[in-house]
Amino acid sequence: MSVGSSIGIDFGTTNTSVVRIDKNSYGEKMTILGEDGEFPFVSLLAVLPDNRVEFGNKVKSKRDEYSEKHQLVSSLKSLLGTNKKVVLNGIEFTPSQIVTQYFKCLKQYIKQKHGIQIEEVSLSFPVDFTAKARFDLRLAAERAGLKVKYLVSESTAAYLATCKDVKGLSRIMVIDWGGGTLDISILESEGSKLREVSVFGEKIGGDDIDTELAQRIHSVINLKTADSDKRLSFSEMPASQ
Repeated sequence: MSVGSSIGIDFGTTNTSVVRIDKNSYGEKMTILGEDGEFPFVSLLAVLPDNRVEFGNKVKSKRDEYSEKHQLVSSLKSLLGTNKKVVLNGIEFTPSQIVTQYFKCLKQYIKQKHGIQIEEVSLSFPVDFTAKARFDLRLAAERAGLKVKYLVSESTAAYLATCKDVKGLSRIMVIDWGGGTLDISILESEGSKLREVSVFGEKIGGDDIDTELAQRIHSVINLKTADSDKRLSFSEMPASQ
């Protein structure tokens, strides 16, 4: 990175954004290091039979095809801080190891497509992330060769990105509703100081809404299936369906 530049990663349950900010005597410039331009990276991994890993929109756009031949891991972020293990091609991975694979793909893509070698980053995290989840996030990044300069709560990061729009306000509420959680933060600004007065996090996000809709649609289809032998429980449904 050039002098006066920094890179931030907003690792999301559904999508991940990477931004570089360059500062000089003229001010600062923000560059979105996205997928196929400025699009966020899809937070999705596909592990091939030979253990090669692919990620992002390439996997999402061919999800049905990939689910038949490869093993998919979605909502990786929700695994952090848990003791869940993921078995891929007979190999057991911890949550941080899975996220490390994603960060490696991210790092390699940005180097190839944007010509930028990422070595140091700032990472954002949800307000309800436990100490273990934050530790897993940092560990995953560092195992991918990314030195973590700062860990910043997502509510604070959102405020810093839009502070010019709320200039003059001393107390701000930030609502962050993503794929994994609903987070609400009350921030208090006084001069150059910013502090979180209160935070609230609830495990209800886009993933939960998707599951609820899928279960309701599944129950309707089952009721319309005359042959009871052809009815499948929701957990038995193939991933491609």
